[in-house]
Formats: sequence, C-alpha cells, structure tokens
Amino acid sequence: MSTTSTATREEILAANRRFTSAVASRDTQTIAQFYADDGMVLPNGGEPVSGRAAIERFWRQAIDSFGLKSLQLETLKVEPHGDVVVEIGRCSVTMEPGGETDRGSYMVIWRKEHGNLKVVADIWNSSSPQKP
Repeated sequence: MSTTSTATREEILAANRRFTSAVASRDTQTIAQFYADDGMVLPNGGEPVSGRAAIERFWRQAIDSFGLKSLQLETLKVEPHGDVVVEIGRCSVTMEPGGETDRGSYMVIWRKEHGNLKVVADIWNSSSPQKP
C-alpha cells in the first residue's frame, strides 16, 4: 500500500470514529458537516437526499423517529481514484427502544473539500431479509 493510500485510510478511519461519535451523541449538525457541499445520502429503501441542510434533517429523523442509537463501521477497503476515495465496509446499527440491531454493508465516496475529506455519496444496504 502506498503512503498516500495509508494516509487516506487513516484519515477515513479517524473521520468514521468522529462520525459514529456524533451519531451516538445525536449531534446532527456535526453529522451534516461530514458531507461535501454537494453531498448525497442514498439510504436503503429511501429516496436520495442532497445538500447539507436536507442531510441534517434526514439524520435528525433517523435519530428521533426511527430511534437510531448507535452506528458501528468496519472499513474493509479503501481505494483512491484520482480526486476521490472509495470506502467499502460493513455496518451495524442499533435502534431504540429495544436495542434491535441491523447489519449491512456500505460504500462511501470521499473527496477533499476545503482541505478536509468530505462525503460526496453515502449508500448502504441492510443484510436483513426484505419484508413482504
């Protein structure tokens, strides 16, 4: 692995730790700041969400309405491609009130913006069987 790839991987791992901490503390303003100005969330079973204000509302609803309590991310692969970096991983989401856990996979496209890595696109899928 090149020095650039290692540095990028470490940056992503650090960003993921801050992101999951913001989710646990229900800080949707901080969560939204992880996304690029033109960032998008492509949620499992939902419509695309674009722009920081809409992304903040999306995460507020996920926390308040759906009971999102915590998020764990496991980075499996980091691949730089020119100006962007693709991250692929597994995730685990815990919901309240019963502590129900859902597992899945995700892909995040990162790009440097104003000197920091920002999320351009964030998509995930549940590993749970689809309900009829």
